[in-house]
Amino acid sequence: MDSGEYIWRTVRDSKVRSAHADREGKLFSWTNPPPGGHPAEDYNCRCWAETAEKKPSAECIQLSVDLRNSEAQEVTESNHLNDEIDRVTVLDAEIIAAKEIVIEEAWKIGLDISMSSLGDLAKKNILVKVIAGAVELKPAYDEIQSLNSERIQAIKEEHFYLSRYRKQREISRAIRAKMEKKGCVS
Repeated sequence: MDSGEYIWRTVRDSKVRSAHADREGKLFSWTNPPPGGHPAEDYNCRCWAETAEKKPSAECIQLSVDLRNSEAQEVTESNHLNDEIDRVTVLDAEIIAAKEIVIEEAWKIGLDISMSSLGDLAKKNILVKVIAGAVELKPAYDEIQSLNSERIQAIKEEHFYLSRYRKQREISRAIRAKMEKKGCVS
C-alpha cells in the first residue's frame, strides 16, 4: 500500500453505511486508518481509495521556479558559448585563407614559403622583416595579425562563457538535488 494519503470514495447510494458516507471526499492517511479500517476493509464495503494528489509545498514551488530560471540561464550561456565556438571556427578559416594569400604574394616576389614555415618564420620575426620591406605582402600579413588578435579575444570569450555555462549547470544540479532531498517533483 501507498504510505501517502487518499480520498475516501463511496458509491453514493442508500446502501452506504452512514459512517462511510460521512467519510466521502475526506482525506485519510494510509498510516493512520479510521475506525473500521480503510475503504473496502470492512465486511461488504464497496468504498474505495482515490489517490490524493499531493500539493507541493511553497518551498517546492519556489525550487521549481528557481530550477526553470536556472535552466533558462543555462540555455542562454550555452548559446553564447556556441556563438563563440562558431566565431573561433570562422576566424580559423579566415586566418588560413589570409595565410594562403601571404604565401601566394610571397611566391610572386620570389619567396618560397609554406603554411607551416609561415608560422615558424613569423615566430622568429624573419617573415616580419621581409614583409615590412615588401609592400605587396604587408596588407595580407597585417590581416593575419588582426585576425589572430580577434581570434585570441574570441577564445577568451569562449572560455568566459564556458565557465559561466558550467557554473550555471552546477546551480541547476544543486537545485535538482535539493528538490529530490525535499521530495519535490520536478
